[in-house]
Amino acid sequence: MPSAAKLAVLPANATGAAIDPADLLTADELAARLKVKPAWVDGQTRKRAKIRHKEPLPVLRLGKHRLFSWVAVSEWIRRNNA
Repeated sequence: MPSAAKLAVLPANATGAAIDPADLLTADELAARLKVKPAWVDGQTRKRAKIRHKEPLPVLRLGKHRLFSWVAVSEWIRRNNA
């Protein structure tokens, strides 16, 4: 897992605010919070998901690590269920 010092310099989220490292989740943590299987999260973030979905699940890729901003995922859910 990347160190907190590295996470503090993440890019801004969709609202333009800096991403708070405390709001970042791993794929397993996101799956548990959404009450879905981790395989669903993996499927929504694969490169081919962009082909199937106009707006795939937002993910931050840091090398081999995938992290999810709970704020960005919440906005994504709201937009896709409007």
